[in-house]
Amino acid sequence: MASPVFGLKVYGDYSAVFSDDLDRTINGVRDDHYLKFGAGVNIYLGPNAAKSNNPKYAQRAELKRIKREEKALKRQLRKKEKQERKLSKETPDEIPATNTQNQ
Repeated sequence: MASPVFGLKVYGDYSAVFSDDLDRTINGVRDDHYLKFGAGVNIYLGPNAAKSNNPKYAQRAELKRIKREEKALKRQLRKKEKQERKLSKETPDEIPATNTQNQ
């Protein structure tokens, strides 16, 4: 594995067939044979053991969690400030008391 998310695969294969029927032509002394080569990339999606055991992945996951919590706290703070502003607009300023006594 190149990383917990990507894996590389390179392979080679030699095959010898015990007949001359592979290419449908009988030619030469030997039976048919062929080589097969390949390369590939695997992408691992979702959680897996390699990711969870990797310190870099764990650190990134922790940072994501902290950012989500900070975002939620900021949202709560904005909501609270908005409610306080709304309440301050609704409550009238103190009106000085008028003297209602007869003089």
